Amino acid sequence: MSHALQEAERPLGVDLDNTPVQADQLAESASEGGQMRALTRIALSYSAIAFVSTALNIAVQAAWMALDSGAHAIPISVLAGTAACVPLKYVLEKRHVFGFRAQNLRHDGELLVLYAFFGVFTTLLFWGVEWLFQLVFHTAGMRYVGAAVGLALGFVLRYQLDRRFVFVARVKVAA
Repeated sequence: MSHALQEAERPLGVDLDNTPVQADQLAESASEGGQMRALTRIALSYSAIAFVSTALNIAVQAAWMALDSGAHAIPISVLAGTAACVPLKYVLEKRHVFGFRAQNLRHDGELLVLYAFFGVFTTLLFWGVEWLFQLVFHTAGMRYVGAAVGLALGFVLRYQLDRRFVFVARVKVAA
């Protein structure tokens, strides 16, 4: 057997059960490890943004309710909490979750409109769950629990929508 062939067949390492590991297996393992680290980073970033957004939303609602006890205070507080979070979430998710850069200011504006459009559906889900908790439990504390549950459900749906439709590279087709 030639020296070059022996060199090519020599394992580069061994795995945990002392099975030889070849270069292609090491590359595949490194690739899988890199993918797992990337997914973990995305999940942690998205969770941190969701946590900050949820806290801001509920804080804005609570602040509004402390200032206004009128007939429309609850719906206005929910709207105010949502309005406070949309721009913050857009900027943070675009950068830290999706690593996306808009081509220019116009493109960024188009993305924000699309982001807001999909946000209507997830916001309706969030509001519906929050309102359901208010109707069932009749307490501010449980309404805020409903807000957190609704936001969590909305965030899961939102990530999928943004990943598939908003923060994707678009290829222009020549006419």
